[in-house]
Amino acid sequence: MRIAMINASPRLLVRKNDVSASYVILQDMRRQLRREHVHDFEDFHIKTASLGEADIKRLMTCDVWLLSFPVFAGALPSHLLTFMTKVEELLQKMDHAEIQVYAVGNGALFEGSVSYPAFRMIGVWCQRCGLSWCGGLGVGGGPTHLVPSVGQIALGQRRSYYRRLGDFAEAVAKRIPTLNTSCSP
Repeated sequence: MRIAMINASPRLLVRKNDVSASYVILQDMRRQLRREHVHDFEDFHIKTASLGEADIKRLMTCDVWLLSFPVFAGALPSHLLTFMTKVEELLQKMDHAEIQVYAVGNGALFEGSVSYPAFRMIGVWCQRCGLSWCGGLGVGGGPTHLVPSVGQIALGQRRSYYRRLGDFAEAVAKRIPTLNTSCSP
């Protein structure tokens, strides 16, 4: 099984330590998936609305797409919506195998459940494209993933995050659909 780890944060990586919450969560997810004996990953970073032709070919060879994105006002970032429209057009023209889509939405707000409308959008998109929507994990409190001092304060609640992330990774590794779930710091 090959998993496409898609970082859909518009944040540019200027320095090595200048990362987005979407990137950090994908790295946590990668560690959890390795515990489930999944080791074949393809990395993508969608900073704009397009990927190169070689990247799109690599994306189409993956069995599972794992999107990680910031949630803005309960919705998807505009560049991700544009990318999804382009992928939809491409998928209608070509024959593709059964691709399963999972998503991790992160927001700066406390509640991780603000990602649910975005998950609904992805579910409808999957239905239009002929992809299998398999569920999402909403992660609240984006700054707790980036600032170590804030993370120390919320350390007790980080256990909840890792527990939810572990359950979600298990569902991805076994390729079974899961209900949308969330965690908050």
